[in-house]
Amino acid sequence: MKKIIGVRFKKLGKIYFFNPENLNIKKGDKVAILLMNCLEWLPIYFGILKAGAIAVPLNYRYTAEEIKYCLELAEADVLVFGPEFIGRVEEISDRIPGVKQTFYVGA
Repeated sequence: MKKIIGVRFKKLGKIYFFNPENLNIKKGDKVAILLMNCLEWLPIYFGILKAGAIAVPLNYRYTAEEIKYCLELAEADVLVFGPEFIGRVEEISDRIPGVKQTFYVGA
């Protein structure tokens, strides 16, 4: 099983934002986002774009196999996912070698 790292948000004034540089996400990386509609979605999305990485939004209705297929097709380097998807991500974590980092967003 790959190591899953929790995501932290940095406070800048009254605004929280996702700082991908601290997570070793760099320009050109493809970052898949597997989240429900939530407050964290936009800061993560814009943080990815700010770093020069490419955001790859995934449909929350996908099964584990569909997620795996999309990650491989997009050649994603990173996966950011929410608590609703822990089971699906654990199911495929050993079969997505192209995904070098996984980040869990949640409490």
